[in-house]
Amino acid sequence: MLMNVAGKQPDRQANFNSGAIGIFTTGGTSNALIPLSGSNGATVLTLPTSGSFIAKAGRAAAAPTGSTFHSLTLPALGTSNASGFSVDISAEVGVAFSFTSKALSFFSLTNFAELGHYTCGTSCNTSLSFSGASPEIGGVVLDPAKKFAIFSNGSGFDVLDYTTPSAPRKLRTISLPSTNVTENFGYHPSLSVGGVTYSLIVTGGYYSLEFVDASAGKVYIPDATTSTKLGGITSSACSVDHISVDVSYNVAVLGCEFSGTNQGFLIDLNKLALNPSAGTYSLPTTAILPFTLPAYEMDDVAVDSNNHLAFVGSGGYAGTVGYFIGKLNDPRTSPLGFSLTTGSSILSMPVFSSTNVSNCTITGCTPLTIGGQWHGWYDPHAIGAFTDSTGNSIVLWENNTKTAISVINMSEIIAGSSLMPTLSIWYQGLP
Repeated sequence: MLMNVAGKQPDRQANFNSGAIGIFTTGGTSNALIPLSGSNGATVLTLPTSGSFIAKAGRAAAAPTGSTFHSLTLPALGTSNASGFSVDISAEVGVAFSFTSKALSFFSLTNFAELGHYTCGTSCNTSLSFSGASPEIGGVVLDPAKKFAIFSNGSGFDVLDYTTPSAPRKLRTISLPSTNVTENFGYHPSLSVGGVTYSLIVTGGYYSLEFVDASAGKVYIPDATTSTKLGGITSSACSVDHISVDVSYNVAVLGCEFSGTNQGFLIDLNKLALNPSAGTYSLPTTAILPFTLPAYEMDDVAVDSNNHLAFVGSGGYAGTVGYFIGKLNDPRTSPLGFSLTTGSSILSMPVFSSTNVSNCTITGCTPLTIGGQWHGWYDPHAIGAFTDSTGNSIVLWENNTKTAISVINMSEIIAGSSLMPTLSIWYQGLP
């Protein structure tokens, strides 16, 4: 999961989804928790701090000077490889999970020492079998206000209380009626619906869209009328695989796996109505907007709720590889949709002459080592967004071999900067 943090607002966590990269800011310095290959593999990347951490000179060729790494040792995961992270900046606590372990490891964001762990019980006996990785835990989100640790499993969700990170305790298991659970879910910590505030999980059953009240454990499925309105979400046109939420505008962005129609979806949560007695929800047609993506299989999603920029990148099964960036409208005052986009043609990563990334080192990646066939790590959607110290929206996106991350300045690209795209993106090699 990523939580976005503006350097000028160090305690604000503005993006809630269960992607794999966790980002936090302490003392004006931005740090990223990134999965690596190998036993218990994970690193903390500390980014340069002078102005915007993306230096203007030479960033297409290598990371700017000042990037440093710290290893992260998580005994609770044993020999399992860390698959994803979430952070609670206010408590200076992080959590890690692994596809091949039933343990969640809670650790300090100050010295990265493990504080405690939780081992999932029978709810993790069923994997998210539709996914290529078949994880028992598919994603995790920390809610700093309620001290909820929410994670997806093969049958639904578990909610933990991590008030005492050394002894996290289970609050509830929530089962979904669907056969399959969306791998990387979205979350809104305080959505007002009908005058009631909900801790709302935005998820699905792969061919559906469902909402879950994390506090009450109540699942809401679409009523008959809304199910018809959802259209492609309930068909093979969109297998919902990754969801991110703009928690300021109350808009969910859905990434579709195996989408033969190149679709993404926007959902206006401001118009959501819940029926607790029936366990159903309704949405008007104006709250459901399919949008056309420039290529097949774009399902890596990140949203910066500060600047309202949405990034959708190619996933591991992609044919044509690239990304889409859109600036969301505020649906409370404008029609649901984007006011600016990167266009209808696919934007590929800066294209050099080779697709090989094996020459990346911890000091960066040299020209000709990154090519147009960049795409995100297969599972679980190793992507995250945040706001840097100058107010730019930045995306970190890990490659499928976990040897490098791309660092993408969404604000420059969406503004049509003369630096785009080659100088608005640089690559950071990983240890």
